[in-house]
Amino acid sequence: MEIPPELLRLRLDFLAAQARCEELSAAMPTNAQLREGYEISREDLDERNRALGEARKARLVLAVELSGHPWFGEQKDAVSAREAVEKAAKAALAGSGLEPAAA
Repeated sequence: MEIPPELLRLRLDFLAAQARCEELSAAMPTNAQLREGYEISREDLDERNRALGEARKARLVLAVELSGHPWFGEQKDAVSAREAVEKAAKAALAGSGLEPAAA
């Protein structure tokens, strides 16, 4: 099963977008922290929320592109095709020394 390079690139871009969302989410104070007096300016909180929203939007665009890629429709077994793309993406990341985003 030969995976188109642009499809692999989309999956890698999605994994990077996922990692960015996780990074931005982790930097957000929790509601409990805010109730307990966590110090953050309104501007900083608004900026973090804006950045997280943009990152989530970018991830969603990539998810839609991935799920609608025509290569998947050409495959007899969609599950195996998606697994092959995931395996190829993880192999590409392993070769780069980077870790895949948590699924």
